[in-house]
Amino acid sequence: MGAIKFHTPVSVGEVVKLVSQSGDVTDAVIDFSLSSSANQRPHDKVAEGVFTVGNMRFHYKDGLCDVTVGGKRVRISPDRVDINPA
Repeated sequence: MGAIKFHTPVSVGEVVKLVSQSGDVTDAVIDFSLSSSANQRPHDKVAEGVFTVGNMRFHYKDGLCDVTVGGKRVRISPDRVDINPA
């Protein structure tokens, strides 16, 4: 299994790719979601990830993790944890 596991349910208006072994969309499954001008990705940097849910944002990259909820932020790095860093 993969090292990273996450669940991201699609929402109304999101663009998705469907895959059907029979060619009939009634038995198709969603392969992955796609971005669009109406539903843009929350981040565009390589080797970094961002999850957003409502007013919560989880941003991670090698050696750093930021979690922001309602304007309050916690930053975690290998040597420290900062609450509401500047």
